[in-house]
Amino acid sequence: MALIHVGGDQRSRAALTRMAIVCLSVASLFVGVGAAMAAETSEADAIRIRPLADAPGGVIDLALAPNGQRLYALSADGNQVLATSSGREADGSWRVALEGASPDGPGLCLGCIDTSVVAILRWGTEGVITTHRIPSPPENAAAAEPLQRISLESGETAAATRGRHSFVVSPTRNWLATATEMEGKSVVVRAAVAGVRVSSFSSRHSPDLPLGTTIRCLSAGLADELVLLTQPSDTTEQTLSMFATPSGWELLQLNTGLREIRDVCSTSPSGTLWALTGSASEGAAQQPAGLWRLDAVIRQRRQAVQPVLVAAFDDPRALVSGGDDVLYAAVDSGTRVIEIRPSPSATTTRE
Repeated sequence: MALIHVGGDQRSRAALTRMAIVCLSVASLFVGVGAAMAAETSEADAIRIRPLADAPGGVIDLALAPNGQRLYALSADGNQVLATSSGREADGSWRVALEGASPDGPGLCLGCIDTSVVAILRWGTEGVITTHRIPSPPENAAAAEPLQRISLESGETAAATRGRHSFVVSPTRNWLATATEMEGKSVVVRAAVAGVRVSSFSSRHSPDLPLGTTIRCLSAGLADELVLLTQPSDTTEQTLSMFATPSGWELLQLNTGLREIRDVCSTSPSGTLWALTGSASEGAAQQPAGLWRLDAVIRQRRQAVQPVLVAAFDDPRALVSGGDDVLYAAVDSGTRVIEIRPSPSATTTRE
């Protein structure tokens, strides 16, 4: 599927030509709670779902190691990082890899810088990113002492953004970004990563969002594009935008037609973009909670998005992707983590 885009360098154009947009669809898919490792298949969408072992106490965010062999989860109280092996041979058992309360406050979002170093977004008296080295099994869990502590303020007047929190590490592991609020306006702040060292955050080349716009979640495209899902002030439907990095040039902006988007990510090598939503109702328009794929359509000679519900889940919380077009999602209020292997249909249609 080819996406119509605005401007951008050659690398971004090539990535956008490959990328399919992902949305949430409207067909229900039931996952058995009992058989922890039994794979299930939806014939309509060729989706295989494999439940992993239940995460103790529930989780609020997920991160996948660059090599795809280790999956991390942030506990519901924000004070533990859990780890499990991932991939086709994983047994789905979890272990506590990092534990202990941090003086910077509980963790809200999780990212993976390299296979054994994670970054955690925390909000206490200020926004802070802490990085931590995770020991390899069978070592005991590490204490929550950070390798590095980086303030989001970076000399600017920043305040914690209330509501949803989102945090992304780029596919190249060259930068990470999160959303904050400066002078009453939602902005994206980014920091460069060299090895496992994170530089100071800056809002330079941040997308220029209109006043009143709320950032719902962030992700990154396969060619390091910054992907934003935002909530404009004048509508309940969320907007998908993509920006080249580091320039900040806008590549595209499209209305998704979806509400209550909670997380978004793209799978490789297909480049398909996937999203999780909560349930929403506005008048007669009902939207189930679940996993969506956004298909590209052409309406009146202009590019648009057609949301396709792929699988319905109860109260999904987090979504992360890796190679081999595999997804991991925290569902049922974060009490279950599942592996999803969809068969994306990356097609462009005309209406």
